[in-house]
Amino acid sequence: MLWNSRDEAKVQSMLLYVVLGAFAGLRPAETVGLEWKQIDWTKREIHLAASPGKVGRAIPIKDNLMTFLLPYKGRNGLVVIHKRVANLLRTECKQAGVRHISNGLRRSYGSYRLGECSEEMVQSEMGLDPSQQPERRAIPAAEIAKYWAIRP
Repeated sequence: MLWNSRDEAKVQSMLLYVVLGAFAGLRPAETVGLEWKQIDWTKREIHLAASPGKVGRAIPIKDNLMTFLLPYKGRNGLVVIHKRVANLLRTECKQAGVRHISNGLRRSYGSYRLGECSEEMVQSEMGLDPSQQPERRAIPAAEIAKYWAIRP
């Protein structure tokens, strides 16, 4: 499995890909295109510029995501340096016997954020227009707290 790999770039890319999807709600294409300069460490935000069909937005960096990102502070260039990281994730899921859910990490982010802030805020953070509703699941407050407490 990947975690036993000696290829540190693959392991780091997979970790960052997963945490940015799960804890910032980034789309897979946004994650692989993200550069370190788009992270505002002082404001604790990730800034995504508008692109065709997508709105620009600022995404808050919660404490757990900051803990994952801090060891990489000071880097330049792309955050996820392994371009086929989405394929790695699908392969890892298959090997682990877990069903891969397209945009599953992003959906989780939306569901857990809805448990702690307004739908409008979640739409803004996820780059959804008001006609697009984030996926809503009833998640108990205790589970929400556990989710945002996940740390390396």
